[in-house]
Amino acid sequence: MFAGSGETLDSSSATPRAGPETASVNSRVVGYLRGRYIGSPGYSIRDPILNPRYHLDTPLDSHESFSWRAALWASVAAAFVFATLDIGLGWALHRVSPWVALRMMGAIVLGPAALSPADTFDAQIAVVAIVLHIVLSIVYGTFLALVMPSVGTRLGMLVGAFYGLALYYINFYGFNAFSPWFIDHRDWISIVSHCAFGAVLAYAYMRINRRRSAEAMAESPQSQFQ
Repeated sequence: MFAGSGETLDSSSATPRAGPETASVNSRVVGYLRGRYIGSPGYSIRDPILNPRYHLDTPLDSHESFSWRAALWASVAAAFVFATLDIGLGWALHRVSPWVALRMMGAIVLGPAALSPADTFDAQIAVVAIVLHIVLSIVYGTFLALVMPSVGTRLGMLVGAFYGLALYYINFYGFNAFSPWFIDHRDWISIVSHCAFGAVLAYAYMRINRRRSAEAMAESPQSQFQ
């Protein structure tokens, strides 16, 4: 209310509001920034700031975004899934002792003498088998991470499953000269375990690597323009 005027000023009219002019200015600023940097050497379509459509499931170029850390953790996760399926299904369906798989793996390093007695536990053999299993998983996982094509998650898992199937034939047919005791275990359980290994490996690597890349770009958006 103005003093002595007797007229009342609507409080809502005193508050500035964003009109069409303000919206137009904002759109021009955003358009300028995108027009200024999109297409420049430092611009990336995966930039979560300038490209809000970017999603974790968007295919990335594998050679540019390869991550040793993602490959390592994905390989360990896939190794755990493989061991759980292979040993668990063998015991649940065929009552195969879990120590048989450990002795078969350990025998690759320690020789055929480690195969018997098959149903007993041996700490040294178990340690050797677990270490060898993890090392081979990391080798296989790193190779897949290096050659993984630029695809989405679902197709990547399918590629990983076929990769696991290829590993099955390599392990159970290609290495017979070095470990002939695996011949008796050519069955659907081993096939399923290997396919699951590849699918989990591909899924875990792609998700871990994409999340890491997105977080790194979100934390340092200015690095896109350097």
